[in-house]
Amino acid sequence: MDARKHEHEVYDVSIDMEKLADSLSGELESLHPLARECSIYRVPEATRCFHPSHFAPRMVSIGPFHHGKEELKAMEEHKKRYLKCFLQRTKPSQSRADIALKDPNIPSVKELHQAGVKFKPGSSKNLLDIKFNEGILEIPFLTVYGSTERLYRNVLAFERMHCYTRYLNDYIIMMNYLVSTSKDAELLLQNEIIGLGNTEAVPTLFHNLDKGCAINYYDFQYSGIISDLQAYCKLPWHKWKATLKQNYFNTPWASISVIAAVILLLLTSIQTVCSLIAL
Repeated sequence: MDARKHEHEVYDVSIDMEKLADSLSGELESLHPLARECSIYRVPEATRCFHPSHFAPRMVSIGPFHHGKEELKAMEEHKKRYLKCFLQRTKPSQSRADIALKDPNIPSVKELHQAGVKFKPGSSKNLLDIKFNEGILEIPFLTVYGSTERLYRNVLAFERMHCYTRYLNDYIIMMNYLVSTSKDAELLLQNEIIGLGNTEAVPTLFHNLDKGCAINYYDFQYSGIISDLQAYCKLPWHKWKATLKQNYFNTPWASISVIAAVILLLLTSIQTVCSLIAL
């Protein structure tokens, strides 16, 4: 009876997480770097279906089920190395793996326009070379074709499988925020930054592509530009000046009307002052 009871007993195990984290951190620091040329790819289903056992993993155990088996111990060091690379890419605290992942709050083109930001096509031929300086946002010229989305998806897939830095991933996230509506695309079209009359196609392109992208807030290549844009938009003088220009000086006739109104106001004021002096 006691033996049967002993078989079904459940034991509580107490784990010192701080001690475990310190021990793991020390082991990660002592690992030798892995060659950048090494890559792991998923074999396509069309290839695997003929001999699935040939492609099944035989050396790596994920999770505790096979942990400790002698034939799998050779991969333990590599698993720790990959964990170290993951922690370095996301740059959390290695002891607690704290994640910040907050809203980047990137203003749209329309919002930037209302805040007084000017737009011009970038001089660089590099599509990713977005710049912001002295109130001018430079975006390299973009043309959207029928095959553009397919091309970008293939480059994104290559980045995820082979590259450490996700250049196109960050570009798509940035453009998805900037060009969120057709109004944003229309402003870029007016400033000769996009070469397409259908302004619905550009936001649709980036909305579709953004669904497969992930943002790393610790290593986002446009984080400096975003900070500068946010700081520029917060200054009331920029928005006031832009509003005055866009609403009252947007055409020559509007400018003449404003100037005439100001002159009339000055003359009326002078006349009032003279009348008071005569009294």
